[in-house]
Amino acid sequence: MSTQTIQKQSQVKETASALLASLDGSNVGRGKVVDGLLDLYNLTAEPSVARSLIVTGLEEIPGKNLVPTEWWQGLLETVVESSSEGCS
Repeated sequence: MSTQTIQKQSQVKETASALLASLDGSNVGRGKVVDGLLDLYNLTAEPSVARSLIVTGLEEIPGKNLVPTEWWQGLLETVVESSSEGCS
């Protein structure tokens, strides 16, 4: 595993952790979710499990204006778990 891959994995985990730490309440603004997913997308490699999860998340964001925090938290946790499988 290259140094760059390890750095990207670390960046994915740090970014997702910051997003998780900012969760408050039962809903999150849709724009914040989209921005967070795009930030994570830019840190992942193609093809990778993490990137596939992010793309699927972008396609399936629930709600018009607000996204349930539970959905967003679950997706972030899944992306973190999978990030070791393909960030480069």
